[in-house]
Amino acid sequence: MAENRNYKEIAAALRPRFPKADKVSVSYAMNTEKYGTTFCDEAKELAAPWLSKAPVRRKEGNRYKCHRWVVRLEPTAHELLNERMKRLGFSTRQAYIEMLLSAEILDEIKLRGLPYG
Repeated sequence: MAENRNYKEIAAALRPRFPKADKVSVSYAMNTEKYGTTFCDEAKELAAPWLSKAPVRRKEGNRYKCHRWVVRLEPTAHELLNERMKRLGFSTRQAYIEMLLSAEILDEIKLRGLPYG
């Protein structure tokens, strides 16, 4: 739950009111389901700036696995592609390349007579 949080900062914020607060006790309170401890109401108020920064969790399987390709272009080819990308209204290379590859893949699917959808 709290893997991206800075326990030292939270402990430092709690220490004026709770002198024994340390990163271990903060970790226990942040991982209630695992350790069964929680912050009291006053500690929750003091730690609120960090508690509100909860990481966004994504459900498994909702994202495609990322495959990275590296392409080396001659300077003139690079300039021509950048000009064409801007002329077609693409703001990022990623979107432009995805459009190009999607068109190629769709052509291949049609050529092979595979179902698409």
